[in-house]
Amino acid sequence: MNNLVVLVAGIVAVALATRMEPIRGWWRAMLGERYLLAFVVPLFVLLGWPLETFDPFREGDQLGWQRIGRMLLFGLAAAHFLLKGLARGRTTVPPLTSFSVFSSYAVLCAVSTFWSAEPLQTLWKAIELMVVLMVATELYQDRRSPADRAAGIAASLLLLSFALCLMSLVGAMLAPERAWRDWGLEGLGVRSMGGVVPMVNPNMLGQLGGIVAMVGIFRLLLGSGRRSVGDFLVPAVGMATLFLAYSRTSILACVLIYFLATIRLRRTRWLLFLTLPGAVAVTLFAEQLTTYLARGQSAEQLHSLTGRMQMWESALNVFWERPLLGHGFFVGHKSVEWGSSGKLLATVDSTYIETLVNVGIVGFVLVLSFAVLAGLQSWRGLRACRLAPANFNEVGMIFFVLVVFALIRSLTASSFQVLHYNLIFVLFSLVGLSLLARGLSRERTVNPLDQVY
Repeated sequence: MNNLVVLVAGIVAVALATRMEPIRGWWRAMLGERYLLAFVVPLFVLLGWPLETFDPFREGDQLGWQRIGRMLLFGLAAAHFLLKGLARGRTTVPPLTSFSVFSSYAVLCAVSTFWSAEPLQTLWKAIELMVVLMVATELYQDRRSPADRAAGIAASLLLLSFALCLMSLVGAMLAPERAWRDWGLEGLGVRSMGGVVPMVNPNMLGQLGGIVAMVGIFRLLLGSGRRSVGDFLVPAVGMATLFLAYSRTSILACVLIYFLATIRLRRTRWLLFLTLPGAVAVTLFAEQLTTYLARGQSAEQLHSLTGRMQMWESALNVFWERPLLGHGFFVGHKSVEWGSSGKLLATVDSTYIETLVNVGIVGFVLVLSFAVLAGLQSWRGLRACRLAPANFNEVGMIFFVLVVFALIRSLTASSFQVLHYNLIFVLFSLVGLSLLARGLSRERTVNPLDQVY
């Protein structure tokens, strides 16, 4: 089916969903976030438009309209924010150590241009990181109520996640032959559901489904009073997307996030909500669950983490050739071969190993430090669910789910160290958490984010 038809059908489905709460509230909040509308939405469209090939891009290859579109978008955004910053005279950077650490990483990526085999590509990809940092910094400047701004950012990111899930489910119904296929390396025998338009690989789609499912479930558990149809639609769309995408990492992440939130929010009775149905399901459907989790793979393929162990071994061999500073941001890992096939990889499916190859031990330390600091800040932000006023008690929880999911997925996928959905989620969530801290302080409530990370 034509890409445009699938896209329009998905947009119609999302538009219908926005007639229900809480999706309607997320949509209204997003309309107030002009930078998310003007930058992030077009970026997600460009990132998600179907590609003809997954082969790694090399200097000299044709750019294609998506890459040209991204260049124009980032160029306009950089010019706008630089001019706005000059006119303002003073720009306040989010007071977060994690933000400073990632800024240092972006500078290192740009400096790696000097030893990269493809310097133009390295420089451009580093500029993308810097522009995203600029957008995140600009989000922090708004003079409106900080807590309201934090709630707007949380609602916008959640609406984007929900929309991608719903549009992927629509795409699977209209073009099943394109949604259900082997999205990985040939010969692994793994068929799962991915997004058609926008094109989202099953691992990322599973993460998005997990985010929407967890937030939807937590809203039901935290809320009180009468529930609307939309309150049940949100977790239903999330769960359907999560299980159809066959992402085992995201399923495990859901379980871990649920237990962490239970501990942090001191809601031990929530454990019954998970453990009792889980025990019944394991007892009655053990064989079916095992078949589902195996995804038709052999024991050898499972032990190799769907081929990732071979990727990582080959990547580490390349890393040891230049261990301190790597082979150049976004370029070094593209010299890694898949086993003895001679096929060059577009990614090595690990944020941290890919960072080792590209910018060495120095870059790895910065990325790992950023991940730890971001996780700690989101953990502190989760307390806002207990301490914040009722209209803000979901905001910290949303940011916690977004950040922790990104950190877990980064173990088995290239994630927030490059231009990626997760980079947007993590950086904007950190800004939102900082704004939430400011807002709660102004309202003279107990500040759950009193330590700056």
